[in-house]
Amino acid sequence: MGIAYVPGLVWIAALFFIGIVISLVSQKLKIPDIILLLLVGIILSIKGYTISNFFPESYLLAFTVFALILIVFDSASNLKISEVLDISPIAVKLSVVFLLLNVLILTFFTQLIFFNIKDFSTIYISVVFSAIMAGTSPEVLSSFTSVAKHKVLDILSFESIINDPITLIFPIIIFNVYTGALKTNSIVNSFIQQVLLGVLFGFMIGYVAFNLLRLIYSNEDNISPLILVALSLGTFVLAEELNGDGILAVTTLAIMFANAPIREKFELQKFSNIFANFLRVVLFILLGLIIKLQFSLDFIINSLALFFILLLIRFLSVELVCAKSNFTLREKIFMTLNIPKGITTAILLIIISTLFLAEDQILNLGLIFIIYSIILGSISIKFANSWLNINRPKLEDIKSKPLK
Repeated sequence: MGIAYVPGLVWIAALFFIGIVISLVSQKLKIPDIILLLLVGIILSIKGYTISNFFPESYLLAFTVFALILIVFDSASNLKISEVLDISPIAVKLSVVFLLLNVLILTFFTQLIFFNIKDFSTIYISVVFSAIMAGTSPEVLSSFTSVAKHKVLDILSFESIINDPITLIFPIIIFNVYTGALKTNSIVNSFIQQVLLGVLFGFMIGYVAFNLLRLIYSNEDNISPLILVALSLGTFVLAEELNGDGILAVTTLAIMFANAPIREKFELQKFSNIFANFLRVVLFILLGLIIKLQFSLDFIINSLALFFILLLIRFLSVELVCAKSNFTLREKIFMTLNIPKGITTAILLIIISTLFLAEDQILNLGLIFIIYSIILGSISIKFANSWLNINRPKLEDIKSKPLK
């Protein structure tokens, strides 16, 4: 009886060990570890292993949300206010334009290719799927953009932090409209309420907590790093309970932390980064376990066609947003190709496939989009040095072209 828990611990230890080995191998090969982590998860899935081999499936959603909270906090905790003000206009515009064009264009082609274009009963699932595909994953981009410092990489990172809450809010709102719980004319009010409350709670908690932490932190204090974890979880839960957006609240909290005058902040960030990376490694192996490679040739062809349409929409979005900025064509292509999907996408796909009683086809479509986007991002990041001119001693600032 006393050793009944040992098999579970063996599985978890094996999972962690595999993740560490993969991370070391990816560093040697100079490729993002995400592809290898997903591949290991897929191989384990093919061999018959499931998530229940590692821990109860009932804990999966809670564990994933917990990891997502800390990963988002870690991603945003390096953003200085000055940098946010510099890059946020372009990042926000890109996030909004990409979302709107996806809903308008990708919805039509998803309906055309995978559903009956005349069947309006499936339009909700197509709209939600298109909105989710506008999201980019902060946990994936954090591994991509760690290669160097560049404004294009900063914009992509900040965009992923912004649109992550949007892709979490939007499907729930659409589902409430679908079930009649929310009237169509209340969509905007509901969205604004969640955004404003999320930002407000994150700011208030961050202002009070980090002023106190600045006074009590000590080099010999082993508790303060854990306070960041508690604050992140507490902020998320409070915002969600009071109808705000929890992820946006955590993002605001992280930005407050990045700009708070706390002694030995680097030590606190180091703890947060190690913890987030540990969770990211585990999550992507688990994500690989979720993916079931049971796709027909027709499905592969149709999904590639739809993904290509997604890239065209992305490039159009980049062109519209960056029309008055001095980005080069290579930089625009780089921003087009780096739209990786991750844990948030996987969670939402599972949720909508359950809520909307959608066919497995839409779930498989979303999961294969995750694979496509990460592979494409991994390949493009190999050309980051030349495409973004990272090797130049001084980075070019974003300047508006003079009006003619």
